[in-house]
Amino acid sequence: MQRSEPVRRGRRRREKAPSGAEPLLSIIQTSAIETYFQPIIDLHAMEVIGLEALSRPRERETFADASEMFRAAAELGLLPSLETVARRRIMSKTSSWAGNALLFLNVSPDALIETGLVDRLDNEIRATHTPSRVVIEVTEAHADTSAIRDAATTLRKRGFQIALDDLGAGSQDLRRVVEIRPDWIKLDRELVRGIDQDPIRQQLVNSLAAFAARVACKVVAEGIERVDELVTLRRLGVSHAQGFLIARPSTSFEAASETARREMPRLLAA
Repeated sequence: MQRSEPVRRGRRRREKAPSGAEPLLSIIQTSAIETYFQPIIDLHAMEVIGLEALSRPRERETFADASEMFRAAAELGLLPSLETVARRRIMSKTSSWAGNALLFLNVSPDALIETGLVDRLDNEIRATHTPSRVVIEVTEAHADTSAIRDAATTLRKRGFQIALDDLGAGSQDLRRVVEIRPDWIKLDRELVRGIDQDPIRQQLVNSLAAFAARVACKVVAEGIERVDELVTLRRLGVSHAQGFLIARPSTSFEAASETARREMPRLLAA
């Protein structure tokens, strides 16, 4: 989840920057992006197992939030360039990453299938991180599922884990799971919101959790804001969780982890 809202599919990158791209080009050229981290916890062991890196515009006068910035980049064909800057900021900020926590790193499908991206991504990450501790999170569906599958397969062979984001938000979701065979699936927040009061959502999530368990895939429920949602998701067999209830994004991965750990006694008592 490279943002607070879903990033929509963009067009292919153009050779020249299109009209209206000046604010984004300025962000790209000056690396005017802030990096935040949000913890992901194991719902059964009740411990932090990883953090998702999120990128937001440094100056909110240009773009109100991350979703607006990444959506504009997709529409203007500048998404791969923006993601490269964001990824380099993340790598720099996590160069002192210690412990066993996983780093969830967002990559859009358009960027993932860009020529040479897999090799560049591999080299960038290996400079500071062990691939087995990095989860490449594919942020959305894409028409060329086979190309995404091939890129994901190559990354997995090189030691990385693969996650599919926002499962339940699109009609191609089941095909994505079958084709890409992810190590993680992240449930869209629309499935999570109010799940304690919705039997239909409960049945769907329970089926997804059971399927994931059978194929050795882990499930992360995103956007959890209420204790009753967390309790219901745990009962339905969801293995991992992320959301404001556990911890809001922080500019420090140490602070984000510590906030989540302080919440554990309260969540365990739920």
